[in-house]
Amino acid sequence: MVETIEVSKPVEQQYREFRGQVVTAEQTNLSFRIQGEIAHLLVKPGQSVKKGQVVAKLDDKKLQQQYRDALAQYELATKQLRRGAELYSREMISSSELDELTSNRQLTKAQYQNIQHQIQYTSLKAPFAGVVAEVDKERFENVGPGETVVSIYQDDKVYVKISLSDHILASITPQAQRDAYEPRAFFLASIKATPWSI
Repeated sequence: MVETIEVSKPVEQQYREFRGQVVTAEQTNLSFRIQGEIAHLLVKPGQSVKKGQVVAKLDDKKLQQQYRDALAQYELATKQLRRGAELYSREMISSSELDELTSNRQLTKAQYQNIQHQIQYTSLKAPFAGVVAEVDKERFENVGPGETVVSIYQDDKVYVKISLSDHILASITPQAQRDAYEPRAFFLASIKATPWSI
């Protein structure tokens, strides 16, 4: 009696199919860092935008006035400190008075720089090139910090979201070679399924 075992051809390729949902890639909600009234909405849903393009602006009239005031105060404090340093070198004022002038200049400089940053925050720019998904606010509407004004997504790629069972996740070996791993997505159409490599 001879017992034989036929060894089948080793599995070279293995396929698994999962149903998924196509979602936009890198969809980002854009919002202002400061509160204010929207003066300009420069984009519409479906419009393409470039990286760094301004999509919305806040009314900055009050901030511009505060900027001019802060600049004037800073320049005045700088001149006073310069005069104070000269008087101190001639021993006409005390060191405490010079310290007061120095701290006053530092305070006005901080206020001036703060207003400068706030003016920069009145422009909302696209962080990457893409397409406007939604415009959630309207012109002349007041917005607070962190409120979504515009949503942008990348139009050069899409993500396919799938749900995997715990069994499949547990069988994945992180150390395995992934060079030959090429998932393919099939988008079902009315005529036929079209393969797309991811």
